[in-house]
Formats: sequence, C-alpha cells, structure tokens
Amino acid sequence: RYDHVAVKLGDGRVGIFAGANRTDAELFDPNGERFTMSRATRTFSDFAGAALPNGSALLVDGLHDCVYDVASDAFVATQNKYTSSLARFPVLVPLADGKVLACGGYGFGFAVKDDAEVYDPRAMQFAAMGELEVSRVYHTAVLINDYQVLVAGGFGSDGVSLDSLELFDANRGGSALIRTALLQSRYSHCCVKLLDGRVLIAGGAASDV
Repeated sequence: RYDHVAVKLGDGRVGIFAGANRTDAELFDPNGERFTMSRATRTFSDFAGAALPNGSALLVDGLHDCVYDVASDAFVATQNKYTSSLARFPVLVPLADGKVLACGGYGFGFAVKDDAEVYDPRAMQFAAMGELEVSRVYHTAVLINDYQVLVAGGFGSDGVSLDSLELFDANRGGSALIRTALLQSRYSHCCVKLLDGRVLIAGGAASDV
C-alpha cells in the first residue's frame, strides 16, 4: 500500500490504515512481529492520523473523519468534520491537553486551506480555532511547548513552496508569523522536536512555479 497512515495505538500495536485504492486496515504487533487484518474498513481521501490519549487513532480527511477504536476494532464517525468539507493532506498535532490541532490541506479544486480547528476527543467534535496566517498544504507542524505549535513551510496558494514559519497558539486560538524564515523553502518535508528543544526540519521538495 501507499498514501496510507500509520498510528501507534495505546496497546502498543501500530494501526496501518487504508491508502490509495484501499479501504482495509491491518495491525502490527511488535511483540510477536506479525500483522493481523482488522475487521474495520473505510474509504479515505489523502488523509492524516494522530494518536489519542485513550489509545485510539483519529483519522481526518474532512469527509470521512472518524476514530479507530482500538477496543472494538471499529471506526466510529466523529460528531462533525474538520472544515465540514474535503481537506486533503491536513496536518494533525496532538496537544498537551489531549486535544488535536488540525490545520491546512487542500480543499475542493485544490484550493489551499488556512483553516485551523481543534478536535476534542471527549466530545468527538471539531471546533474552529482561528486561521493560519498563510494557507498551506504539505507543511509540517510540531508542538514546541504546552500550547504553541510551530508550523513550517509547505506549498502555498500561489503554487510556490514556502519558507515562512508561524506559531499557532492553542490557548487563545489564532496564529502569527515569526520573523525567522527557513534557509530554504520546502514542502513534503519532515519535522521533529529534539530533546534540547530545537526543531529539526529536513528533506522535502521545492518549487518556484
């Protein structure tokens, strides 16, 4: 499979969900080093996934948003959807309070989104939390402290890769650009917070047209 999503579950297994032309899911058990097929099936469109505090997985594409419930081995639809419309390649960031930030992505007609919403796993609902300063897709986002998320790079609405960064405030909602820029614009890169608090941003692609 490809264009799938993998999420570590609360019982130590890893859920591998869907992918291009696939609706199935399989579960990897690191103890026995073996895969088993899940009973759950669901269609997704260029989606993203994130672990939830209860050990389940949130899966989001704006149309088929759901939680994979590890206890029942089933997909459970969320009460509402991220942006209530198609959101291909959104970015999900688990927050310190157990909620999940969802931001950006492609909408219908490949319009690049600036939406930012927070998913509450207890209510199983998304709530609007302001907007990104720059519409982005293929970007990265990482929690850098209890409430701030660094959003980096991506592909902009003008068809050019981005070098801008912004900080999203999960307490008050909303985002603000920071003066620092990437040394090289990029999208489809990777991003990880290091133990010393710095953030490593690596790889990706670039486009000027």
